[in-house]
Amino acid sequence: DDYVTATVTVRVPLQSGVVTNTAVIYFNEYDDVNMEDDSASLGVRVDACWARLNDDATNYYPLQAALDAAQPGDVVKVAGVCVGVTQRVLNGIQEHQTACITQNLTLRGGYTITDWTTSDPVAHPTTLDALRQGRALFIAGAGVSATVEGVRFTGGKAFQGGGGLVRQASVTIHDTLFT
Repeated sequence: DDYVTATVTVRVPLQSGVVTNTAVIYFNEYDDVNMEDDSASLGVRVDACWARLNDDATNYYPLQAALDAAQPGDVVKVAGVCVGVTQRVLNGIQEHQTACITQNLTLRGGYTITDWTTSDPVAHPTTLDALRQGRALFIAGAGVSATVEGVRFTGGKAFQGGGGLVRQASVTIHDTLFT
């Protein structure tokens, strides 16, 4: 693939500052390319995603790092927009998802990077976007019981359960949207 790396500065609505993030821009079958003058119209998505465990001040990136570091019973707090997927091999099958939960925990959105105490998913939406590269949410494991609150899942694409899939586990879902 032909690609370039560019520095993109965006205003993130969940905070009052400016986040600078590096994005990889590439052409694919969805890009609007004009062959006559070698110009192109591209959409760029910036990952402005923060995650914390319980009341600890440590920021995790990507979101999967927080999910992996969590202990049973922890609350994984998320702020912003988390994009893309990570790979995980579960029961010999390679899976791609934005969030993979394999233990008892709560995944809760609606936070801001300046307020990790109060979750308000209406005022501060948290979005997990798989960018059509895999599932947005995958919960797996015998006896695993997860809770998902205040999160918007979008952009999932998979043979089964693009938005989300629960395998041999249980989930309680509150104030959550799958699109």
